[in-house]
Amino acid sequence: MDAGRWTLDAVLHKTIKKVGEDIENLRFNTGVSELMKLLNEFENYQLPVPVQKTFLQLLAPFAPHIAEELWMGMMKNKTSIHLEKWPEYDAVMIKEETIKLIVQVNGKMRDVITLPADSDEASAKEAALASEKVQKHLDGAEIKKSIYIKNRLLNLVI
Repeated sequence: MDAGRWTLDAVLHKTIKKVGEDIENLRFNTGVSELMKLLNEFENYQLPVPVQKTFLQLLAPFAPHIAEELWMGMMKNKTSIHLEKWPEYDAVMIKEETIKLIVQVNGKMRDVITLPADSDEASAKEAALASEKVQKHLDGAEIKKSIYIKNRLLNLVI
């Protein structure tokens, strides 16, 4: 499988997960937003029919009439899109290899560093201390406390 296809599949599976969660939690506006992001991503690819069908299934709760029309007309399906099973996402496809960690000094963002996903606090702190932007704000001061939220944030208190 080529890298472009893998990227498309990963984005599609992340969107399936996110839209499903948004519908369950009645956050329809963020569900529509995710579909718009996915549509923008589609501009870079020649879409296979299964991907087109999945997109229509994700669109159906938000635009039922147009999704049904495209499902029956363009896709030549014989049954309603609303009778189809909701698409399932593949957890392997949505797993991130790297993350962007926000580094703060005294609660103010000073840098964003890239780390392997699920890095522990020690390796995150080591990478943050290697950053010139962070060092500039530490200015040789002693770190009294560090607050680490896995895969999201490291706050260094001086």
